Amino acid sequence: MATPHVAGYAAYLLTLDSSLTPATVDSTIKSNSLKDALRNLRESADSSSAISVTRDSPPLQIASDTDNFLLNNRL
Repeated sequence: MATPHVAGYAAYLLTLDSSLTPATVDSTIKSNSLKDALRNLRESADSSSAISVTRDSPPLQIASDTDNFLLNNRL
């Protein structure tokens, strides 16, 4: 469910400066995000929730080729 939030933030950045290139939008989003903020993720025992933080199961491994950023618009 992160995609709509990131797309909305990208659209917001473009409303502030319509001359931004895709690469600039990407770098702005990443530079304003919190790097490696996601850790100790665990699978939920409740099948209706994909991921939650619990103490009952081992931590999930975040793939090394995955960007690990928490979106932050710095406002």
